[in-house]
Amino acid sequence: MPPKVQFSSEKIVAAAIAVTRREGVSSVTARSLGKELDCSVKPIFTAFENMDAVIAATAREAKRIFLEHMQKPYKKRISFMQIGLRWIDFARVEPRLYQLLFMPVSKGGRAVTPLNVFENFEGLTEKVLPIIEAEFSLPEKHALKLYNQMILHAHGIACILVAGETDFTEQNIREIFSETVESLVAYYKNANTED
Repeated sequence: MPPKVQFSSEKIVAAAIAVTRREGVSSVTARSLGKELDCSVKPIFTAFENMDAVIAATAREAKRIFLEHMQKPYKKRISFMQIGLRWIDFARVEPRLYQLLFMPVSKGGRAVTPLNVFENFEGLTEKVLPIIEAEFSLPEKHALKLYNQMILHAHGIACILVAGETDFTEQNIREIFSETVESLVAYYKNANTED
């Protein structure tokens, strides 16, 4: 008879998220989870095959938290600008989860997670493209290019915030992001007339 699972995989992942939020994913070890759960390491390996499986489940939960953050209701009518600013806000409020999802680090010479920027925004693309097309009167192909540019720009600002290497205020970020989006929109509108 297999051993009874005292701690569900959900509780273990919740503990891994808590450790990640405090110390980063590189601190998620069987020992740190045992300490977080106030148990030995045995329940962890009863629920999961190995630590790679724990880290993968932790990354999936971080992605769920990210998507939930991105899909919270907006105060005003949703706009393309708000989507990019909310992306950056996630890095501000959840820097270590952002790091796990979008800034993979090495642990023992291997990538902790293969997830990348575009994979982690999966699921929102279909919702965002119609907003861009309607807001800026762009065809789908230019809307997609603008969307990808926005993600990369938002990611760059977010990485600076996560690294703590800036004294940008929220207003500074809003201005920088706004100017970039306006320039890109003008570029793609012009490209649209040339097609």
